[in-house]
Amino acid sequence: MNRLIFIILFQFPILLFACSCIGKDSIVNSIKYSDFVFRGKVIAKQIITIQDDSLPNRFKMRRVEYSFIETEVYKGKSVSDTIKVITGQGHGDCGFTFTIGADYIVYSNYENKYYKWGTIINPFLTTNICKRTQLYSEKENKLIKLTVRKLHKQSKGKSNTQRENVALFFESFLTDSNFQKARILYPLESEIEDKDSKEEDSYITTLLNNYRVSFNQQESDFEAKEESKNNMVIVLKGKQTGLLVEHYFSLRNNQWYLEKIRDLSK
Repeated sequence: MNRLIFIILFQFPILLFACSCIGKDSIVNSIKYSDFVFRGKVIAKQIITIQDDSLPNRFKMRRVEYSFIETEVYKGKSVSDTIKVITGQGHGDCGFTFTIGADYIVYSNYENKYYKWGTIINPFLTTNICKRTQLYSEKENKLIKLTVRKLHKQSKGKSNTQRENVALFFESFLTDSNFQKARILYPLESEIEDKDSKEEDSYITTLLNNYRVSFNQQESDFEAKEESKNNMVIVLKGKQTGLLVEHYFSLRNNQWYLEKIRDLSK
């Protein structure tokens, strides 16, 4: 048996998705580095099977998707009363086990891959045992609200006095995937002319992922148009493809964020 285990680990190191974490993060860091923090009641659980071309043949990864009825949002933007959060199954993958019917405070982040080498997909919320996610308590509830107020005051006091340079911002947005992810306001609004032939969410993800290639190969041009002091539109035009996509950015604390895509391509 020991020999067999050794062979498997040697041949398929990619299968090792072990996770480890030491203790819980502070309340300040937990709020700062979470995209969406909310209180909700678990109403459903579903095992999802992930099949990806980057995984070895016949290997299937499983994750758990929990559905919550949202009762309060501490940080982030909510578009529905029902929130879906994906986590691991446990047993070494740092998955958080929720109990159906129980009330939780969830610290979550948007991800666009199930694992490091995975295919980029539509953003989804995820959490794990390394985060501060826990059963609801009035103590944690009060601590979050107090911390959010403090961080808001600090943010106002340290607000940048100089607007972010558009050219430098967009260069980083095109070439740095982590920067791009941090500068998109999820859930991203979109208007797509030909909705019958395109799956809207997957189309947006593909479009964002292909910007760098398209731009570097000089297949497209970008044109910036400032609508107002705090808003601008950057238009992506294909030189011979009929591509025409408008990107709406807003200035928040003197930093640019993508909030909407409008595709007018023919």
